[in-house]
Amino acid sequence: MIKPILCLLVTLTVASAQQIILPNDKMEPAERANYKQRVGVFQAERIRREPLFMESAQMATQKLGDAILKGNMDFAVLKMYPRWKKKQSILVGGDGNMLKKFAHAAKLMRDSGTVITDFKALRATEILYVRMEKKKGLTKVYYPVDYTFQKLVVVPTVTQIRFGKIDPATGKPFEVEKKSFQLAIYDENVKDWSFIDGSSVSINDIRNMFPTVPLSFEKKLPKGGAAKF
Repeated sequence: MIKPILCLLVTLTVASAQQIILPNDKMEPAERANYKQRVGVFQAERIRREPLFMESAQMATQKLGDAILKGNMDFAVLKMYPRWKKKQSILVGGDGNMLKKFAHAAKLMRDSGTVITDFKALRATEILYVRMEKKKGLTKVYYPVDYTFQKLVVVPTVTQIRFGKIDPATGKPFEVEKKSFQLAIYDENVKDWSFIDGSSVSINDIRNMFPTVPLSFEKKLPKGGAAKF
């Protein structure tokens, strides 16, 4: 994981007028001591805040699900991770078409009697630090303490769906429980969460957007699927 980050930093160093300081760079003893102290504080603060971000991600995902339960698909589109939304928008021919696609899907559900009856965001399981950005106004930029990172959090979800068709075995509508997940991404610059629906994204999609995510991350994603209940 460290190697791709350092390669990216080398590229940034060449392209930037700022001097980027990496852990193995030569430094005066006092500068290195100060650097090590700052890194220690940075890592301790990151560890302290991780549970807070993971809890916040779960709450934000639940808010997203509650909006969908109310049929507010515009909110779901609004809260899509911007870079993912741009990619999806291009695929369907623009934002307007994407909104129409969501609206059409919602209409098909209504017409068929299909209803989302419940949505639960479960406790977040993983957090990664991605999409680093240098702090502005610095002559020297020390990695990682002088960078902000987007937080990518995996939030498992459980959605209950009732279909319009009747189950002949019970005489009641078919009902399924669908397991999936949301990727909740926190951007320090806008102080807000955005989302990528786990049922529509592959590990290659994730790594194309976030190159520092390891291929092994796929094994940590919740397994999807649906079952009658």
